[in-house]
Amino acid sequence: MRCAARFWIVGIAALLASCGGGELVDRRKEPTAEDRELREALVRARPDLDRWLRVALLAFEIEPEEALRRQDWVDTHPDEPPGVRALVLRGEVALGMTRAQVEGSLGPPDFDDDLSDAEHELRRSTYRRAAGRWHSSVRVTRLSFEDGRLVDIRESAE
Repeated sequence: MRCAARFWIVGIAALLASCGGGELVDRRKEPTAEDRELREALVRARPDLDRWLRVALLAFEIEPEEALRRQDWVDTHPDEPPGVRALVLRGEVALGMTRAQVEGSLGPPDFDDDLSDAEHELRRSTYRRAAGRWHSSVRVTRLSFEDGRLVDIRESAE
């Protein structure tokens, strides 16, 4: 059953990619009926998608690939605390999260600097994302990790 569901998801993902769904949609124009139908088909094909992800997908607040990535991360990490799982599903982070949890929530960073010394593991990760539904600006999030835990979050707009 799970294999059959993955087959449909791969097919829908390929269809989305062939229609330009693999890239950020220009939010300054209204989604087409075809865009809506593709997202509705994805939601029907993945009844296991979290309710928040289904709503965000249908409201064009999240890209399909991002929704699937977050759901898959939560599904493959059943031992994570419920609060962390909820943050990952919403694409949010909180101080104290591990690098793996942050990457589950935001995906891999756009830039990653290793600032470690002999005593501490220090890393700074930078994420650049479209800000808001209309993608008129870019939100830059800089995260600092010490010994594998998130210790600082700085956001700015570009």
